[in-house]
Amino acid sequence: PLALKLSEEQKEERLAIRELRAAFLEGADLTPEQEKFVEEKAVKYDIFTRMKGRRRYDILLKQLELKADVIPPSLLMAAAAIESDWGTNRIVREGNSLYKELDWYTDKGLKPEDDKQDQSYRYKTFPSLYDSMKSYALHLNSNVNYEQMRSYRAAIEYREKPVFGRALAHTMLFGTNLKNFAGLLDYTITFYELTNFDEAELGFVKLPKSKDKK
Repeated sequence: PLALKLSEEQKEERLAIRELRAAFLEGADLTPEQEKFVEEKAVKYDIFTRMKGRRRYDILLKQLELKADVIPPSLLMAAAAIESDWGTNRIVREGNSLYKELDWYTDKGLKPEDDKQDQSYRYKTFPSLYDSMKSYALHLNSNVNYEQMRSYRAAIEYREKPVFGRALAHTMLFGTNLKNFAGLLDYTITFYELTNFDEAELGFVKLPKSKDKK
């Protein structure tokens, strides 16, 4: 449910950006509120340009359409399973951190117990598992190490094909220090049939009314 909820939020955000860019490319000027929206999203997705005026928003909107996109739920679920040892390791139990995200040169977060030599980093902690998943998805959509993943995702979408987690798994070479992380992702998604979630949607199940026994 967390991955599907995040997927729906990403779709809504992407739709708003695409509609705004489509109108902009047709010649419409951005309102002050729309400019503020674009600037806030640019900060969120780590997009920067020194250009001014209309050229600036042309660049920002183009980059936002590439970055503000859906991470397949199967990929998020498989990565969480691998990094958290299926929710059993200390990092997720004490810090709600599904992906072992790091903060450097800070005293905030959880100290690494398995690395006595390097104490210059901490594991990020989160208020909830959903916040952890949301942070990781943003990392994939903004960090320079995942540019290949985003470009490959865009190429699939250009051909009007659905984007599945397995298709992106091989681009996750820099996702972790674990050996063969891309292979582990592919195997986990395949073995547990997580691809089924990539086109699923959150919904409500209407339960039948119970019959009173007399």
